[in-house]
Amino acid sequence: MELNHSINSLIALGWSEYESKVYSALVNEGKSTASHVAKVSSVPANRVYQILDRLSDKGYVRRIQGKGSPAVFIAKEPGEVLAEIEKEHKSLISDAKNSLDQLLERSTREYNPLAYTISGRKEMNSQLGEIIRNTEHEVLLALDTLAELNLGNIVKGLNRLHNNKARVSILTPPTGINDSYEKEALAKIKPIEVRVSTDPFSNILLISDEEGILFATYSKTSEITEEKNFVGLYTQDINLAKMFRRMFMDSWDRAKVFVDEQD
Repeated sequence: MELNHSINSLIALGWSEYESKVYSALVNEGKSTASHVAKVSSVPANRVYQILDRLSDKGYVRRIQGKGSPAVFIAKEPGEVLAEIEKEHKSLISDAKNSLDQLLERSTREYNPLAYTISGRKEMNSQLGEIIRNTEHEVLLALDTLAELNLGNIVKGLNRLHNNKARVSILTPPTGINDSYEKEALAKIKPIEVRVSTDPFSNILLISDEEGILFATYSKTSEITEEKNFVGLYTQDINLAKMFRRMFMDSWDRAKVFVDEQD
């Protein structure tokens, strides 16, 4: 039972089946001839010498050759053998770690940000909801009107983040929180903090986890009706996201906390 366990343990360390059987048999026998090793290890006789030579080259087996007598083989102490194996594995792991770290560093240097355009009100709101749904730690959102929150699943995502203790900050201009639709949206996101910017703006900006940004503005799509449509850009560019975050926080720090007079 112990012999089989020893063989399986050596195989798990990367030894071949025959190497494991021969070495374990030698440890069990103390010292032995090649023919006896073949008998007790169940390794074919025509392979035993090859395996013993291999183990001898590694220093795991010692060969004693007397005059006029067959060679006798003695296994090196298992503790010494395992110590050498451990040292070898540590070296291999260290080499692998260094190589992988270099790959990771090179991959970081060659980071290519993702970017694509967005067009249309429906697609814009769908994209806002998707980004917020995949955010974990922080959403900074600038809206020219809070009425945009009444569309899609934006409110649901913002409230989920707030309930999970993530940072949610919403900035809007003085004109973005006046009418009934905007007040309706405000009621849906309480107690998320909303601030009123001291500067007017007419676009949408979302910054997610300092990794991705969505910036959108309006374009006139009809000279007759003067209908406006959304045109935007989404990018996962960490450096750009950090730059826009600094801009947002500058406006946030100068903005006024909105106080609903109905409260």
